[in-house]
Amino acid sequence: MGESPFVPLLALYLAAMLATGLLSRRRAGTAEGFFVAGRSLGPVLATCALSGTVVSGSAVLVAAELVYDRGLPGVWLDLVGAVALVVLGLALAARVRRSRRMTLAEFAGEAYGPRVRVVAALVTLVAQLFFLALLVRATATVVAPASGLDPALACVLAAATVTLYTLAGGQHAVARTDVAQLALMLVAVFGILVPCALSLPRGGAEPPEGMLSFPFNDRFTIVDFLAFALLYGLPHVVGSDVWSKLLSARDERTARFAAIASGVVKGAFGAGVAVVALAARSSPGIEAAGGSVLPDVLAAAVPEPWRSIASIGLVAVLMSSADTVLLTGTTVLANDVLPSRFGTVGAARGGAVVLASLGLILALAHESLLAPFRLGYTVYAAGLSLPVLAAFLPPGLRPGAGAVVAAMVLGGGVAVAGELRRSAPDDPFATLAGLAASAAALAIGILARRRPRPRPRRP
Repeated sequence: MGESPFVPLLALYLAAMLATGLLSRRRAGTAEGFFVAGRSLGPVLATCALSGTVVSGSAVLVAAELVYDRGLPGVWLDLVGAVALVVLGLALAARVRRSRRMTLAEFAGEAYGPRVRVVAALVTLVAQLFFLALLVRATATVVAPASGLDPALACVLAAATVTLYTLAGGQHAVARTDVAQLALMLVAVFGILVPCALSLPRGGAEPPEGMLSFPFNDRFTIVDFLAFALLYGLPHVVGSDVWSKLLSARDERTARFAAIASGVVKGAFGAGVAVVALAARSSPGIEAAGGSVLPDVLAAAVPEPWRSIASIGLVAVLMSSADTVLLTGTTVLANDVLPSRFGTVGAARGGAVVLASLGLILALAHESLLAPFRLGYTVYAAGLSLPVLAAFLPPGLRPGAGAVVAAMVLGGGVAVAGELRRSAPDDPFATLAGLAASAAALAIGILARRRPRPRPRRP
C-alpha cells in the first residue's frame, strides 16, 4: 500500500477554504454583509449552510461515542435536534427571519430591553467558547492520527484556518464553504464509512444486552431521553448559530424550508453514524474511547485512498460548524456587547482572533470531547432557551426584564455549577436543575406583571 495522500488532500482542502474566504471579502464589507450575508441566501445555500452547522461534532464523534457505549438509543443525541429543527421550521423560523435582527441576543433585547440583550450576548459568548473548543479538539482527533501531527499542533492548524477564512469573508464565506463541506460529509459518511463499517468482521466479546433496543434500554432510560430532549433539543430551536442562518435567508419561506430540510439531513447523518458505531461495537479489535470510534473504524476497515478522503470529510463536518460558531460569537461581540463606536465589522474581525485564541486554549486544556460539549449545551439550554422562547409570547404575557435576567443568570449558573460537580458522567441533574431555576424565575416574573396593582385610596 502506498503512502497516505491525507496531507496533500488536507492542504488542498484548507487552501480551498481560505480562497473562498478571500473571494468573499468584498461582499462582506458592510455589517449586514459580514454578519448575515446581506440576507441573500436562497433555499439551497441556506439549507447547506444550516445543515453544515447542525451536523457538527455532536453528529459524528460524540454521537458515535455515545452509541458505541450505550447502544442504539444514543442516536437520540441527533434525533432530538432533528425534530427540534422541524418544529423550528414549522412554528418559529418565519418570525425569526421577519424580525430582521442580526443576532438572537438582539432579538431578545427587542422583546425585553437593552439590559437583557447584553446578558443574552454574554451567555451566548460563554457557550460559543465551549463549542469552539469542542470542535477544535474534535478536528485534532481526526487530523492527528491521519497526518502524524502532534494533536496540539493539529488544534492550532484547525483554529487558524477557520479564523482566517471566517474573518475574511464573514457569513458569505461560511455559507459558501458549507456547500463543499456538506458534499464531503455525505461522501465520507454514506459513501465510505457506512459500507466499510458493515464489512467489519464480527465476533469477539458479546456487546452488552439491549444494544439494539430502541427507543430505550437499561443504559439509556426515559429519564435520559427527557434530559437529552431539553439539553440538545432546545438549543436547536433557539440556537444563536441556527438563527444566524435563518436571519441570512432571502425571505421567510426560505428560512422555513432551510430549517425543516436541515432537520431531515441531521436525522439522516445521525442514523448513518449510529450504523458505523454499532458495527464497530460488534467487531473484535476496535476498543474505541474518548471520541475515537470513527477514526478507529477508518484505520481498521477503510483502505487508502478512501481512508484519507473520508478523513477529509470528517474534518469538513467539524470545520463547517466551527466557522459558524466563531462567526456567531464575533457577531454577538461586535453587535451586542461592544459600543458601536468601535465599528462593527472591524470589531468582529478583531474579536474573531480573540475568541479563536480562547477557544484554542480551552481545546488544549480538555482532551475529552464530552466535557466542553456538555458545558456548551448546558450553558445555552439552561441559560437562554426558556427566556428566548418566552419572547414569542404576546407582550402582555411576557415576564419583565429583571425576571429574564434572573432566569438567564440563575439557569446558566445553577446548571454549570451542577455540571462541574456532577458525580456521574451521565447525570442529567445539572441540566434539569438549571432549567427548573430558569423556569421558576420566568414564572415569578409573569405572575408579578399580571398581578393587579392596588388602586391608590382617595383622600
